[in-house]
Amino acid sequence: MDHLNYKLIVAKNFSRCAKAYDQSAALQQAVGLSLIERLNLMSIAPQTILDLGSGTSYLSKILKAHYPAANIINLDIAEEMLSFSQTKNTS
Repeated sequence: MDHLNYKLIVAKNFSRCAKAYDQSAALQQAVGLSLIERLNLMSIAPQTILDLGSGTSYLSKILKAHYPAANIINLDIAEEMLSFSQTKNTS
């Protein structure tokens, strides 16, 4: 299987799971929260934050609370994750 086909399969599988992803992402959330705690040790005021592999933007909301002036950019290989993130954050 070539690299492009693999990426498309991964994107399709994650897209299919978007609505239930947060309930199954305990490890990802724990690691992300640990990383955000480490950011508290640094005195930074970012203007822009790229949340690469943002999924449903669970951690983006926490980053926005820590850095309210920052522009948060969500990027994910799975288009449905981003779509679900937008509907979840506007409702």
